[in-house]
Amino acid sequence: MKWLLWLLSHIYACLNSLNKKVYARGIFKTVKLSTPVLSVGNLTVGGSGKTPIMIYLVNLFQGHQNKIGVVSRNYKSKVKFIAKIEASKNGADYYGDEPFLINQKTNSIGYVGPKKSLTAKDLVRNEKVDFIFVDDGFQHHALFKNCNILLIDVTQWESPFKLLPWGRYRDPITEISKANIIFWTKVNFISNEKFSDIKKQIHFKGPQFEFQFLTENYVDYQKQEVKNIATLPKRLVL
Repeated sequence: MKWLLWLLSHIYACLNSLNKKVYARGIFKTVKLSTPVLSVGNLTVGGSGKTPIMIYLVNLFQGHQNKIGVVSRNYKSKVKFIAKIEASKNGADYYGDEPFLINQKTNSIGYVGPKKSLTAKDLVRNEKVDFIFVDDGFQHHALFKNCNILLIDVTQWESPFKLLPWGRYRDPITEISKANIIFWTKVNFISNEKFSDIKKQIHFKGPQFEFQFLTENYVDYQKQEVKNIATLPKRLVL
């Protein structure tokens, strides 16, 4: 089984490299918008904290009187075309749970669609916004990004690095150089020594920020109450 995963990983690497080259050489066009575009993405498959980081950043920008548009893919949603998120008309199952959550937590202008570049163009055409945030946009080369914010989950760090499906990585580690800013996430789950060693391996000179993963409260749905995590029993089924 390992040799099969290794082979598929190399096929994935070749296709991934080819995809980047066709955009770099202008065979496929990269859309550049008049509105500044910021991407929040990662190198691995899921779980790095993109959704809470997106909510944090959008609220941060809105706090400075900016009007924000958010572009997401319609992953596992009922809508199969470009659509503006309107909670009064449809719920999370229609637009997708993560785009819907971001919209509810920020009151930003959210659009979902099958292709982020086309969805972003549609948003700019129909809305007046100061900035556009692209959810999970690091691997999306069809849209020009003014700023690439890369999330690296320290608990998913691999050495040696393995691409999908052999490992969890969607891109080789050299792609870190294309980031403008790095957000290290879940740094409280590893030792300071290990974290320092990881930082030395990438030689990144740009701005870096550290985020912890903290669980303080939970919702008791039977009583519809928010409770402190310390009140949970020592043994439970999640």
